[in-house]
Amino acid sequence: MYQVIKRDGKIAEFDITKISAAITLAFESQNKQYHPSVIDFLALKVTADFEPK
Repeated sequence: MYQVIKRDGKIAEFDITKISAAITLAFESQNKQYHPSVIDFLALKVTADFEPK
């Protein structure tokens, strides 16, 4: 799996649920209706281009 470097410099495992949570908060902050499957699709779309470096 992928690892990320956190703001404090620590290395952590990538967690796609955090991407989903951020997208959900974005929809809610704009008072937009959404379906959970759309959130999952968008999270996958955002991470689809990840490649190991």
